[in-house]
Order: sequence, then structure tokens, then C-alpha cells
Amino acid sequence: IPNAHDSFDLGSTGQRWNDLWLSGSITANGGPHNIDSDTTIDIDSVGATSIDAGAASNLSTSAGDLTLEAGANSAKVVIKGDHESGTAVHIDGNAAAASIVDIDAGALDIDAAATIHINTSGGAGVGNIDIQTADTTNGIKIATVSSGVPVTIGTAASVTRINGDLDVDGTLTTIDTTNLQ
Repeated sequence: IPNAHDSFDLGSTGQRWNDLWLSGSITANGGPHNIDSDTTIDIDSVGATSIDAGAASNLSTSAGDLTLEAGANSAKVVIKGDHESGTAVHIDGNAAAASIVDIDAGALDIDAAATIHINTSGGAGVGNIDIQTADTTNGIKIATVSSGVPVTIGTAASVTRINGDLDVDGTLTTIDTTNLQ
């Protein structure tokens, strides 16, 4: 045990210890703390692992993929932001590099308490929004949970094009101001 607080080093930049084997907890105060390796750094725990920062932080890689994985059968990856006056979670696919954000899922469920926007801003002819399925039984449904809620396709200035057959179910269909029954 050192005879003075915060006064002694264990090794130096030129005279380093080789392997350090510890049992129990590690507490490091002050800082900054650097972990640098020419190979792999593994953090493995039987219990939960928490990294808590008091400021904006980065988790990045300079080569290869960065994977966040919850490997247990019923586990999930949770990305949560608590920003109350703007964007809480931002996924940036680097539009300048024509990067793609690719979501592969058995099902994709998007819940929102307010408006959901899907926007493209590449200008005319750039940035199509395609919704496709090969399911010939269920197809694509755009619907509301409650009856009487309007579904609007297009704006007064847009052109709405229907390729293929159009089946209309309902008791009243209005084209312009003409009601068809």
C-alpha cells in the first residue's frame, strides 16, 4: 500500500508491466483513462455491463463494421434518446456518400404519438419512395385503426398515378365533385 495518496505510478510509458491479473473490482478515479491495444479488447461480464458518460460520446470504428447485438433469444437492442425539444435518435447514412440505411426484419413496427414523416429531398426524379411486397394475399395496406378517419393520397398539386386495376369498396366514391354510387 503506498504511503501517500495519488503520488506513485505502477510502471511508466518506457517501463511497462506485462500482464495484470486481478480479482475483484477495479476502481479508477481522475482521468482520462486510455485503453489502447494492437489487437482485440474484450469486455465480458456475467452480469450487466454499463458505460456511463457525463458528456456527448462516440462509439466508432475506423475499419470494418460496428455491430450492436443482443444475442439471447428474447433480448432486444434498445436505442433511446430523451431529447425533449427535437431529434432524440438520429440515424445518419451519409447522404453525400450515397450510403444506404438497410433495415432487415421479420416485421417492422413503427409507433409514434405524432406525425410520421418519410421525406426525400434529392429534387425531381431523385429519391423515390417504394413500398413493395411479393405477398399476393395480404398485399400492401394503408389504413386507420378507427372508422371515419380520412386517408389522403397526394396533394392538390400532385399527380396520383394508378398502374393496374383499381377496385373501390365502399358505399360512396367521389371524383371531383361527382358522387358515384
